[in-house]
Amino acid sequence: MAENLLDLLPRRLRPRFEGLGSYVTSVLDEEFPDRRVGKDELDAVQFVAFVGALDQFLRDGTTTASQAVDAFASLGVGGFRVGSQHLSGRNEAVMRGAKLSERLRRSIRDRRLLALLEHRPSLRQLVVECSRIVIGA
Repeated sequence: MAENLLDLLPRRLRPRFEGLGSYVTSVLDEEFPDRRVGKDELDAVQFVAFVGALDQFLRDGTTTASQAVDAFASLGVGGFRVGSQHLSGRNEAVMRGAKLSERLRRSIRDRRLLALLEHRPSLRQLVVECSRIVIGA
């Protein structure tokens, strides 16, 4: 994956995504052992894997924050703080991941990629399906 793409991420998120390049290569080697994948094709599949993983990460963050707020609410606690962020109900801090995911999806012009993301496949499924589109495997 292009290193500069990872450089754009906050430092604390980088480790979560650094292994994607190796993972994509492994999946392609297993799924398409007789197919040689060029660098441009590999970069494209890695980028889609990155977008898919980032989208899932953002959505999972909102799900987790919502569940935590609901658990505290069931105990009579109206909210809590994580660092400088106050989480309560479905405020901006709780919904941030979902909103960022929607912005990410709106920036995607390729309808096939959007359709793949909407089905929320596993990362492996996303790599395989994207590979079929990108490299014609």
